Amino acid sequence: MKNKNTDASITWNHPHFWWDSFLLLIIWLAVFFLPDHIFNVPVATILKVVALVASLEMISFLAYQFINNQRGLYLQGFLGGFASSTTVFVQITQDQRFSKLSVNTLTSILLFATLAMLIETFIIGLGLDAGHKILYMIAFQMVVTATFIYRLWREHESSNAVDVHFYIDHPIIWKRVLKLAIFILTLIGVMKLITTYAPISEPIAVLLTSLFEAHAVFAAILLKDHQSNIYFLYILVSLGSVLSKLFLVWRSKIPGLVRQIILPLAISIVGITIIAFV
Repeated sequence: MKNKNTDASITWNHPHFWWDSFLLLIIWLAVFFLPDHIFNVPVATILKVVALVASLEMISFLAYQFINNQRGLYLQGFLGGFASSTTVFVQITQDQRFSKLSVNTLTSILLFATLAMLIETFIIGLGLDAGHKILYMIAFQMVVTATFIYRLWREHESSNAVDVHFYIDHPIIWKRVLKLAIFILTLIGVMKLITTYAPISEPIAVLLTSLFEAHAVFAAILLKDHQSNIYFLYILVSLGSVLSKLFLVWRSKIPGLVRQIILPLAISIVGITIIAFV
């Protein structure tokens, strides 16, 4: 029996598809055209987070329509990672739907998001002339992440594990989007309060701000003069990104997920540290 999930006509005729698409477009237009602050409220940041989370929901819906369920999840992780790998981690670890998937599949999705983030970081480093050693460090992280994705894929293919398939009834579940967006905005707010009002050094500020905005912090490091070693600062950017991801995975309470995800992330940090100081 054909799963209605795979019928492409369902997408275009879905009662909520065009409404959700239109609303998502309006939010993205607001992100680009509204001022950053209105009455001291960071409207652009709030709308950007909502738009990112909603876009991941839409990617999920479209991926399930046109690609088989598991590959659709991988595509969701990879494409979402270019926008915000941390947002993907929030969605995958905090949404109860995904807790029913196998640990290998969950780890692969999260590593795909991480790989996309690293590809984007490499492009930023290349464009802003970060130097050969920084690019080697990022390339090492990419190779480690891709290797673990391949290993998990081979293990999944060789086993008879069957993942849970779930039907997405609505393209974007706005209640879930708002819940995840509030969680992310709370994390951002706490980090900004710490970095704004606490007397901290540049390395500590880099580490804390990298907990969510690793891309922006890395670009800022390359564009400004700084007192600390640039290789050391990149290690802190990577460490901040890793710590936030591990926190989200730990908070999910999904059995075995922390053990699966921590090894590639730890190897990446150790590896780039060795490269930096050799």
